[in-house]
This record gives sequence, C-alpha cells and structure tokens, in this order.
Amino acid sequence: MRDLDNSIRGLLRGFGLRFSVGVRGQLCALVRELIDGNPMLVEVITPLLTARDAIANQFEILDRQVRERARTDKVCRQLMSIPGVGAVIAMTFRAAIDDPTRFKS
Repeated sequence: MRDLDNSIRGLLRGFGLRFSVGVRGQLCALVRELIDGNPMLVEVITPLLTARDAIANQFEILDRQVRERARTDKVCRQLMSIPGVGAVIAMTFRAAIDDPTRFKS
C-alpha cells in the first residue's frame, strides 16, 4: 500500500500537485479532488486508487481477524495485558512459543 501511495505521490508531483503526508484515511478522496478536471491523470491514477482501496479493505479484514483471534485466546489476552503488547505481537509470540508452560518464568 505504501508503494502505491508513493507512486501516486510521484505521479502527482510531476504535475505540480502535492498533498500532506499524514492524510492516511483521506488520501483517496484528496487525490480524487486533486486530479478532478485532468482526464489524463484521472485515467492513470484511478486504477492505482482502486488497487489501494482493495488492499486497504483486505488489510482491515485481516486486522479484524487477528484481533478477534487474539481476544479469544487465553494466552494472547494475558500477553496483551502487558503495556506495549498488542494483538499482532501476542499472536506472534503464541505462534512461536505454542506452550508457555514449558518455561519456568
């Protein structure tokens, strides 16, 4: 997704169009506003925006599944009670060390 963002940013820069870096949730809407009225940019950038939307959508689904799975696992819930440990870290630890009772501490 970051590669697509950078490609879009680079294409727009060639036309003197820029947008802020921290517009993660609004990027597609902002880019569509910027390219409105320029048929060549619309034709080139719209497929990139469509691909980016699809990747973002699938990422949200995967993230939701990881969080749900972590919430239902006793070991992951316990790990997530540690400050700074989220669902992904807890699931990674759980996958690497399947039975934490093997360790004394």
